Amino acid sequence: ETINKRKENKPATLELRNYFPETWLWDLRDMGSDGEASVNTKLPHTITEWVGAMFCTNEESGLGVAEATAIKAFQPFFVSFTLPYSVVRGERMVFPITVFNYLSECLRIELSLKNRNGLFDVVGDRKAQLCVCGSESKSHNYTIIATQLGDINITVKAESKDNNGECGNGVFSTTQIGVRDAVTRTLLVEPEGTEEEYSHGSFVCPGDA
Repeated sequence: ETINKRKENKPATLELRNYFPETWLWDLRDMGSDGEASVNTKLPHTITEWVGAMFCTNEESGLGVAEATAIKAFQPFFVSFTLPYSVVRGERMVFPITVFNYLSECLRIELSLKNRNGLFDVVGDRKAQLCVCGSESKSHNYTIIATQLGDINITVKAESKDNNGECGNGVFSTTQIGVRDAVTRTLLVEPEGTEEEYSHGSFVCPGDA
């Protein structure tokens, strides 16, 4: 008797994208005598093009300004969403999730909204199905109600699955199953009520100096 074992291809570890600074690499560096400096840093998780400029000063040469340069952060499949700065506890909030597919074939995508610690209530299903063909994007709206005060993390994961039926008019990918992305963003939940400000005046009489 011969037993054939099929080797399973386990997906690579998913890197959660959660580093989204508004500005990046604002720093002072000492330059060497050759006018060059090497900087090792982490590229933010934002899918965008970063444009940077540099200027330097020297006791003998004065001020020097370099030409602007750019670096692009990109991946062919990703999920994107934005949140307001804050909401009030108990407020119902709707936010769209957009899936971008820059691959050549169609993908059937499963969206899932994570709520590990029960920091908010989800109105409707936490999972949704989308069909996104090459060079297209599709959106889905999630509705949540924040129940806990403070900063809460909202995580959305998108992963391509086996095709159960039609998926658009293009060719469904059988080689890109398991393509995935996950994003975490932070939302500030504030207490109910109206913010009040108070001003207090005082008179200070300094002693003799």
